[in-house]
Amino acid sequence: EGNKHHDFWSSMQVSEFSGAPYCFNRFMSRNRFDNLLSVIVYTNKMPPAYKNPFFPIDQLVQAWNENMGECFTSGWITCLDESMSPWLSSFTCPGF
Repeated sequence: EGNKHHDFWSSMQVSEFSGAPYCFNRFMSRNRFDNLLSVIVYTNKMPPAYKNPFFPIDQLVQAWNENMGECFTSGWITCLDESMSPWLSSFTCPGF
């Protein structure tokens, strides 16, 4: 099983093979983080009539893409490969 955001509050020693890359215990309790996370929204639009699992982040993604279109120019050597991330498949969209 991949890492979860709760791993950031683990008391396990951070290692190359397990746990999160950083522990947040010094800064915020996990319960406080979960409470904040439960009320964060990324859109100010009304939900569509149809089921769209990406609706909560559609506006954020659109703004990100517009910003990247203005400030990022890809080159012949640009490489983004999610398989290189230890967090691959850690967070998934429910229903997919």
